Order: sequence, then C-alpha cells, then structure tokens
Amino acid sequence: STSAALAIGTGGPGTIYNIFRGFLPFDTSSIPANAKVTSASVTIYLTSKINGDNDGDDWVNIFQSSQATHTTLASGDFDTIATTTEGAARIDFGSITNSAYNTWTLNASGMAWIAKSGAASACSATAAITCLGVLEGHDAINSAIATNATNTLVVAWSEQTGTTQDPYLTVIYEVPGGIGSPSSTIKTRIKGLIRFMGGIRFK
Repeated sequence: STSAALAIGTGGPGTIYNIFRGFLPFDTSSIPANAKVTSASVTIYLTSKINGDNDGDDWVNIFQSSQATHTTLASGDFDTIATTTEGAARIDFGSITNSAYNTWTLNASGMAWIAKSGAASACSATAAITCLGVLEGHDAINSAIATNATNTLVVAWSEQTGTTQDPYLTVIYEVPGGIGSPSSTIKTRIKGLIRFMGGIRFK
C-alpha cells in the first residue's frame, strides 16, 4: 500500500494476528562515492500508537531490506527485511511520541547500509538506493504477542499531502579536500519514498 498514513506493528484477535512492515528506500546518490559517513538518522512522523502488550518486546527499530525494486512492492517482498542485524538502538513504544517526529540514530551497521553515489543497491537495480525497513519488536525477534493484544504505530508516509510530516534520512559526511585543503563536512536531508506491507500469521 502507498496510503498517506500506514501502520507498523503486530497483533490481532485470538490465534490469528496481523503483521505490518514498513519499507524505506532513500535515493542517496547525492552522497559522493568518496564520502565518509560520520553519522546518520532516520526520522518518521507518528500520528498514533497502541501498546497492547508492554512486555519488553514492544519496540521499533530499523533494518536493511532487499525487496526486488525500490518503487513498488509485491507479495514476495514481505520477508525481505533482514532481522539478523539492527541498524539503530531500539525505541520502546513507551518512549515514542504521538503527533511528532521520532528519530532512530543509526549505528555502524546502519550507516554501512547507506549506498553512496555509484554503489550497488540491496533493493533496486538502480545504484545508490539505501534500502531500509521498519519492524515492531515481536515481529523482528519472532516473539509471540499476547492473545488479543495489538502493538501498532500509525505513521505518516511520503504520499501524504504536503511535506511537513514526510519521513527522511539525515546523513552527515566528510569529503576529502584537495592537496593542502581540509576535508569538508556536509549535512544532507533526504526524503524517503516509503512503502508498507501487511500479512496474517497464526500463533
């Protein structure tokens, strides 16, 4: 789906529960190939949340995705967000703010996923597409959520009218100077083209 506001989370009635996953491709071709990324963060606007199972696995984090293309999603893309490595520090549902931007600061693994100019992309034939995903904790670590409980974030995606709630990737990087010249430090803010996919599984 490419609706303006979409859900990320896990939960549902009885022995059936829904899983909602977010895909966040960013065009990072403006970052030079010789740049050294020194810090980066992903920022998403949250419109509402439900924290029905506050068991310690109720968190959200950033992962790397490898869907077939960065422009559309197909049913086979659902399992293309890798959960073996987390790209930032987990943010607990209790620490996530409604009606506000929330930011995940990328760790070394997350920064390594940033595809600079000319670099191959994990989720596209187009070079320099940074391929990220967003998962709720129970989904990410395959931990069963409590029966009849739901943990969901409703977030604003790039298709929403206007730009005041767009998701974005902020990257600070250094570019080497010429002979006798110092390196330049540059900060860039890149709007994301974000997609969503949901599925149903049995407990």
